[in-house]
Amino acid sequence: MSHFYIAYRQTGPEPGGIAVVDATTGRVRATRALAGNLGLAARSGGAATKLYALSEAGQNLSTVDTRTLETDILYSDHEGSAATDIAVNTDGSRLFLAQGLSVFELDAASGKEEEGDHAVPQKPVFSSWATIALSPDGKRLYLAQESYP
Repeated sequence: MSHFYIAYRQTGPEPGGIAVVDATTGRVRATRALAGNLGLAARSGGAATKLYALSEAGQNLSTVDTRTLETDILYSDHEGSAATDIAVNTDGSRLFLAQGLSVFELDAASGKEEEGDHAVPQKPVFSSWATIALSPDGKRLYLAQESYP
């Protein structure tokens, strides 16, 4: 049985959260309130037992158990720039956060920052990166900034 996990934002009095959707029927099987949820990331390949949820303020990263939808804060940074997106490497051991013009690498089990910097292009100069993705072989990070006319 396959499922989709969808992060949704608060609308009116209804809190934001996570919905589990049955891929076959398209019906919502479960929901869990998770206030201020910016988005979800998971290890590719369909065998993930954890999702990673970035708070809307971009300062907290939580783990979400795929079976119970229980959450736990894995990483928190209230002093740096807000994180805007997250990517997970193929084996699920490393997380990459786009935060300002930097990319932080975290250990997925402990939430601790890994040593070393990831070189990011400085031209064109943006105030921050909006999205991040990882190549399937795990050797390249892709960064993008939204552009409005």
